[in-house]
Amino acid sequence: MYKHKILSTTVFILLVVSLLSGGLTVNVDATPVPYPASPVDESVVPHYFGPYPNWGLSALTMPDVAVTISGDGTGAAATATVGAGGAITGITITNPGSNYTSATVSFTGAGDGAAATAVVTSSNTVVAINVTNPGANYVQPTVAITGGGATTDATATAYGGVNSLTLIDGGSGYTLPTVDFDYPDGVDGVQAKGHVTWDTVTGVITGVVIDNPGSGYSRAPTVVIRDGTLFNPLNRRQFNAAQEARQESFLNPGAGQLQNQQKVNVLDDANVTSTIDIQSIVVNTYGAGYTSVPTVTITDTLGGGTQATAEAVIDVGAVSAINLTNPGSGYVTGTGIKKFQDELPLMCDPSVAGDCAAATNNLGQYVPLGVPDTTTFPGADYYVIALVQHREQLNSSLPAEGTLLREYVQLETTANASWSESIPLVNHLLDGTTTPAMMPDGTQAIAVSQPHYLGPIIQANKDRPVRIVFYNLLPTGLEGDLFLPVDTTFMGSGMGPMEMMQPVDQGSVLDEVRNPLCGEANLSMMDRMMCFAQTRATLHLHGGISPWISDGTPHQWITPADEMTSWPEGVAVRQVPDMVGLDRPAGVPDCSAPDDGCMTFYYTNQQSARFMFYHDHTWGITRLNVYAGEAAGYIIRDETETALIDSGLLPSGQHEIPLVVQDKTFVSSPAQMAELDPTWDYTRWGSEGDLWYEHVYMPAENPADPSGMSSYGRWFYGP
Repeated sequence: MYKHKILSTTVFILLVVSLLSGGLTVNVDATPVPYPASPVDESVVPHYFGPYPNWGLSALTMPDVAVTISGDGTGAAATATVGAGGAITGITITNPGSNYTSATVSFTGAGDGAAATAVVTSSNTVVAINVTNPGANYVQPTVAITGGGATTDATATAYGGVNSLTLIDGGSGYTLPTVDFDYPDGVDGVQAKGHVTWDTVTGVITGVVIDNPGSGYSRAPTVVIRDGTLFNPLNRRQFNAAQEARQESFLNPGAGQLQNQQKVNVLDDANVTSTIDIQSIVVNTYGAGYTSVPTVTITDTLGGGTQATAEAVIDVGAVSAINLTNPGSGYVTGTGIKKFQDELPLMCDPSVAGDCAAATNNLGQYVPLGVPDTTTFPGADYYVIALVQHREQLNSSLPAEGTLLREYVQLETTANASWSESIPLVNHLLDGTTTPAMMPDGTQAIAVSQPHYLGPIIQANKDRPVRIVFYNLLPTGLEGDLFLPVDTTFMGSGMGPMEMMQPVDQGSVLDEVRNPLCGEANLSMMDRMMCFAQTRATLHLHGGISPWISDGTPHQWITPADEMTSWPEGVAVRQVPDMVGLDRPAGVPDCSAPDDGCMTFYYTNQQSARFMFYHDHTWGITRLNVYAGEAAGYIIRDETETALIDSGLLPSGQHEIPLVVQDKTFVSSPAQMAELDPTWDYTRWGSEGDLWYEHVYMPAENPADPSGMSSYGRWFYGP
């Protein structure tokens, strides 16, 4: 990894000479960058052999109810299960207690209305079973409770953790094997975890290692060796083998078909079996009438488990059953995301007094229309739109401070100053602070209204062009780094176009192929100058028939005006000819400089009525920028649509609700993330309520081949 520093120092010297010649001052951050000490150094890189799944779920609504058993005895305890609407669906006794003659049941938590009655058995019952020897190698353990003079026998279930794994067949063809255990069926059980040892050449599994035996298994779990993961399977090997078979076949010109095609199945699945030991025994029914302690026998109905032993405990006055008489409602936490609790934000015209107030939902959201300037460019609608970083609460279940997003906003100009709300724009930062959003000339950026997700919607008319000046006003430097994990092995998202030595594939996360420079945290200034800035942005009218210079192609991006970068704009950036230089009207900025942080667009709208959207299209990070919020609606109206509305065949515009569907996952609580994605970096990518995005990727068949790296997935080895 030391080659990073050698290369970056060489390039940086050349860059500094160039920058200093222009009168700029460069501050070099000499803070050392941490590198992984080994391929499984989890302080820096995810443990890519497992056992962590590294996938996320938004905050889940969890049960919030406690059961209290009171009376003249001691020790009784129970738990409740919660179903739809927060209603209690069942009660499980976890400890029957002893010496009760009567007992009452009460519920506390987020809900109300639940009620239940307790059944007390006055004779001796089995109140607990203690494991005295866990034994080993059980597949399907069963528990028998016999003797003791009972009038009714107690029943119980044994639970354990994985104590052994046996590799029956190592299979072949694996490129990224992971171990997947069944989920446990016991209350509060923990899923077992493990990893494999394998031959990286043949793809044969040579061993399976238990990392965590788990708990709560009433039978030995099924173990599956996957290539990839359940949520991101790696099936490329079969595709590649099929391609090789096609290349070996020949074309029959007469029949026009490929000959000698064979079904290819290069993956031979590995076969692994597991066994468990006995960790606990849970009493299901407590029996009655015991005059002495019964015998507990543990057998294995499907395997050869042996030596597990346990002892029963009997006592009088146990709470043997709880009967639910009223399920109540609302016994769930307020931390999970609840559906259908918020109103839809509606469209509004911010130039019309009170219009946006009427369109605002319970979260303060509305979707503003862009209000065109129709005089600066006669015969066209003109907008000045900027991109800023802004927090907005997207759901009542999410933190009130809002989710960090990147949003478009319409700027104030002399044409709209009469009705503008004159909002001084700020950029919200990952640490919760804000910084003023400044125009390229150093003045405060002013918006006509607050930024809002999916706005401003541009409403255009067929054959009437739309002109846009777009400003990139994102924060710069470290504060401008994208708050989502960036896979810098993806072409266009990492190292800039420089002549450099090809990284050496050493088959380890420590090499430069899998742990590239630009994916590291807290890069020094010299290193940042070698990487594409994560503040790059542009506009692309999705589905629009646009001139190529205004298409917003992947290479037509710009950075903020003050960004310290070697590449302030994409190689294909072109300006609308009459919107720059001496041809532009008064008040229109000249965006012709490569580092001015602004760009011009011209849309012809020579299309029929439709609902489209404009969004970011930046090379290498399009998916991330759009996911982060860089998207807004674009409506084209035409005479046909107007005629349908006038005839009553379509509802009028005041009844329109533009529906935009975007899939987003939000960072959940630290406790939930510890189970789902323990390698999530809160300080670098956001905290609870911010956007979650995958940051563990599958490797290419040949990581040293750049085309392979971008063909079907990558592995993110850096933090």
